[in-house]
Amino acid sequence: MTVERARIVEIVASIVAVALMIALLSLIGRQYTNNGTFGESGGMMLIVAIIVFVLLMSVIGYVLAFTITTREAEAEAATTD
Repeated sequence: MTVERARIVEIVASIVAVALMIALLSLIGRQYTNNGTFGESGGMMLIVAIIVFVLLMSVIGYVLAFTITTREAEAEAATTD
């Protein structure tokens, strides 16, 4: 089973982004927990973290799609010449 380089890059980028999200949620949980509950600021930080994660994944997806599509098109053009 061979895995293309592009697929490996996508997998690594996704794993890194998810690991950052988990680390961020853990940090927020430690910083904003007071007697086992979140206050308003903790809840707001969770919402911000989720929004940042969604935006980050969108940017990663866009960049990877543009980069991989461009490289594949260049490689295809080089092989057909």
